[in-house]
Amino acid sequence: MIDIFGRMPLGMREYIRHIIALPHVASGAAALSNGDNIAIGDGYMMVYILTHEMSHSLDSHALLNIAPAPFSTGSIWKDNYNQDSAVASEYARSAWPENFAETGIVGLYDKVVPGGIGNIQKNWNQIFHQYATYQGYLGNIIIPHAKSQCTQRLDNSAVVPMGDSAKFRAREDAPDVSIGAGIRIIPAGVYENVTFVTPAHTN
Repeated sequence: MIDIFGRMPLGMREYIRHIIALPHVASGAAALSNGDNIAIGDGYMMVYILTHEMSHSLDSHALLNIAPAPFSTGSIWKDNYNQDSAVASEYARSAWPENFAETGIVGLYDKVVPGGIGNIQKNWNQIFHQYATYQGYLGNIIIPHAKSQCTQRLDNSAVVPMGDSAKFRAREDAPDVSIGAGIRIIPAGVYENVTFVTPAHTN
């Protein structure tokens, strides 16, 4: 999990508070995201699934300086969607946020893989306006190594008490989770999503 999450661009990782792998997430689901927290089912820790879930957080509050959240339900996204003749997947037809998240997989692939999406999809131009909008508005957020260190992060979640015995009291060797100087606190997103992946995606 650390390796796969660590491959994601730092600009995207800054919008995620917690990520956890579970034996089962929900009936038939690959992953879910809720308020910038991601849970992924066993066997689904893959870059494209992480990209989808992380894109929900970006949709929820990475572009608030441009349009109200979620960005995918606004006129900029819909106007560009209407210029295309196809979508990234059948799942992308289910809702605007799902269209944004599925398009994000294409947009990130096109940026990081030499030759881009045209190397594997001859009909790339049928969804061009969608993935180009994703790329254009998110900019360096989705570019690996565009940032070398965090400049913003979500605030810590509330501590879950485990008891009052000495065993569970604060330890001196506990990690430092304080907010560093110069780090901007990002307000949490509110989007909730459950991602279902068909067997064809997991082969």
